[in-house]
Amino acid sequence: MWEQYKKTFVIMHLFFVGFVLAAYFAIHLPWEVIVVMLLVMEAGTVMGAWWGARLKRSVDKNRNRLPLER
Repeated sequence: MWEQYKKTFVIMHLFFVGFVLAAYFAIHLPWEVIVVMLLVMEAGTVMGAWWGARLKRSVDKNRNRLPLER
């Protein structure tokens, strides 16, 4: 899972920083709301990396099987 997380770490956190700055300066949201949104985005990133790693394992496992194998 961590390999998948490391692949998207920089891009996702650059997006997070842009989102936080836009939410604070353009929309004028309070810091408490921004922190909660940031934590939710981070949790989504970790869960997405976990799910992607699980899918990759499943595809790799099935790729090594013979077509008529049951």
